[in-house]
Amino acid sequence: MLLPVWGWQSLFVVAGIVPLVLAVLLAAFMPESLAFLGARGGEQSRMRKIAARIAPSLPADAELYSSERRLPGVPVSIFSPTGAASAPCFCGSYSSSITSS
Repeated sequence: MLLPVWGWQSLFVVAGIVPLVLAVLLAAFMPESLAFLGARGGEQSRMRKIAARIAPSLPADAELYSSERRLPGVPVSIFSPTGAASAPCFCGSYSSSITSS
């Protein structure tokens, strides 16, 4: 239907617009996870509302919390198990491979 009228380029437009619209809708209507809200010290009323949709039998006065500790800063150790010492090496080797090609 699009191809005969608008040409093959219209497929790129549709393939670009549909995911953008879906991303906006998901960002607007999808609630945060309970783990995220608990780690950030979220409002109990908001957390109870989300939890009630998951488990309707949950008591209305349930106290929700996260057992995870929130550490300050950016976790650089995700680059390697040895920690931040290897992160500059990783970033440096990646940037040199981009510029050399």
